[in-house]
Amino acid sequence: MRNDFGAFAEWLRQEDDFLLIGHVSPDGDTIGSCAALYGMLMGLNKRVSMCCEQPVPKVYNFLPYTEKMQAVEQLDPKRVYKNAIALDCADMSRMGSAQAFYNNALCKGNIDHHCTNDGYGDFILHDEDVSATGELVFALWKELAKEPDKKSSASKIAECIFTAISTDTGNFAYDNTTASTFMIAAELVKLGADPARINRQVYRTVSVSKTHLKGYVFSNIQLYEEGKIGVVTLLQSDLKRYGATNEDVEGMIDGVRDVDTVEVAILLREARDGTFKASLRSKTFVDVNAIAKQFGGGGHLRAAGCTFIGDRRDIREKLLAAAKKALEKG
Repeated sequence: MRNDFGAFAEWLRQEDDFLLIGHVSPDGDTIGSCAALYGMLMGLNKRVSMCCEQPVPKVYNFLPYTEKMQAVEQLDPKRVYKNAIALDCADMSRMGSAQAFYNNALCKGNIDHHCTNDGYGDFILHDEDVSATGELVFALWKELAKEPDKKSSASKIAECIFTAISTDTGNFAYDNTTASTFMIAAELVKLGADPARINRQVYRTVSVSKTHLKGYVFSNIQLYEEGKIGVVTLLQSDLKRYGATNEDVEGMIDGVRDVDTVEVAILLREARDGTFKASLRSKTFVDVNAIAKQFGGGGHLRAAGCTFIGDRRDIREKLLAAAKKALEKG
């Protein structure tokens, strides 16, 4: 059942025993969307659990319900959930080790806005034209509640959805922000979301370790193609030097893209397991999703990523070559 909000809402009303699944390397959209749907299902007196392969990033710990997010290993491996819903997972592999629980569920849901989503699941809400999965969760909430009121639970749900949308639009600054996005944000504020508090928690609270790491990243940007491509490589040893974590790297890529001449930004980060995670961003015309897809990744037109195994120098050269070709096409 695809993009039938009424049918999706009726499924939630009629069924029980739900598992909500966020994607690996969780961001504000997957965390906020999961937490919002958790609050909605709790309001319907449903049995509901949430899980994600990695812990909730500290920056989102202020959100309601996030304390209920479980690591996959905390779940009973023999447990079969009647219903499972993936939120903001462009494909099933984005669930990581939680995919096994999704596969075993009797009925499956898929709420997502990535253009690479192939429509897996039994109940599907997918629209690549919305700014965030949070927008789809908001539409589902309105269908489910008909007219959300300003009860305490409504303000909590509104705060989660506002954060989901805010983070995936760069605080309403990216070109995926539409008139509809602002209208939804206004409704969420009316329902109790506090933009100033969310802005302060997500964008204006930075640890000393992240501040030092930022200095290192910005002083080590390498520019190519007359400054149109900006590249930074981060190793685990760099993180250790500044007492930083992988979580502290979140958002660094935006600073690389913000350099005035840069059209394509690349941040290559070594993960703990020795693989390399590439974050890609573009400013105005390059399709970085197309670049990421060349290497088995994906995402959005202006923001995407992929994972590599191998020598970082070779990986860097491959990404540089792909970015140069993308610039030529543009």
